[in-house]
Amino acid sequence: FFFFKQKTAYEMLRSLVGSEMCIRDRQRAEQEKNKQKIDDFKAQKNRELLKVLEEEQIQEAQRDRQLEICTDPVEKSRLEKIFGMDRARALAKIQELIERQDREITQMQNKLLNQG
Repeated sequence: FFFFKQKTAYEMLRSLVGSEMCIRDRQRAEQEKNKQKIDDFKAQKNRELLKVLEEEQIQEAQRDRQLEICTDPVEKSRLEKIFGMDRARALAKIQELIERQDREITQMQNKLLNQG
């Protein structure tokens, strides 16, 4: 005959608490991993935006140089109008990029939350 020691309520509770802690720790680790994924994704998107902003800054410096060397008032006025339209297009492009990135980040956050 084999006799099994019956566990006391305290012993059962202790083992349950241990398994709950294990589950909680696993969930916490998963949350940290997801947070790191989101942070990495945001950093990537920030680098993309920074590249676009730096390119626009270079373009703006070139526009300024062209305006500085232009001596003809009529030509200068024409260039200012063209450059104004260029700036408006660049601003629209930057705003669209920011909005798209915000949507992508939100989608990623929702995806990771639904996994957890």
